[in-house]
Amino acid sequence: MAKTDVLKLMGTQVVKAGPSFEGVKLINNPFRTETLLSGDGSKTLEVLFFYTYEDQESDITITNGDLTPLVVEEGKLKGWGWIFVKQIAKLYDIDIRIDGLGGGD
Repeated sequence: MAKTDVLKLMGTQVVKAGPSFEGVKLINNPFRTETLLSGDGSKTLEVLFFYTYEDQESDITITNGDLTPLVVEEGKLKGWGWIFVKQIAKLYDIDIRIDGLGGGD
């Protein structure tokens, strides 16, 4: 699947998070993106992190457990989820240091 199709499917709209008594936080999707480079420099991966947590009773602090990573290589979706990110990092010798890595799949 092409990255443009992923963005259409996942959506790029602003979403609301957090309980109304603490205020509502507006979140852009993807929430953030990161570029990962393989250990030998031959592969570049883009990781799109989408806010997918739906517990409206939680606080409005966003953690990695609230996000779903989608991995794109050469403009195509390669895979998604925290387990996939760990696997691809190991395969391509990518040093990833993301707080709370493995927050959910």
